[in-house]
Amino acid sequence: MAGVSAGSLTLFVIAAVVAGSYFVFAYSGLAIPVVGVGVAADYFGDFSAVLGCSIVLAVLCALAAIPG
Repeated sequence: MAGVSAGSLTLFVIAAVVAGSYFVFAYSGLAIPVVGVGVAADYFGDFSAVLGCSIVLAVLCALAAIPG
C-alpha cells in the first residue's frame, strides 16, 4: 500500500518480493506435509503414514507450547 500510495514503483516491487517470499514459505508449510504423507503412504501404507504424521505434528505442537 505504501508503494502504491506514494507512487513508488521501487517500493511496490520490494513489497511484492517480500510478500512473495512470505507466501512461498507459507505454502511450503502446507504442501510439504501433504506430499510427505503421500510418499510415506506408498512405502508404509495409508494408516501408518497418517499416524506417523500425526505423531510428529503432536510432538511439534507440544514443543511449540513450551514457554521460553
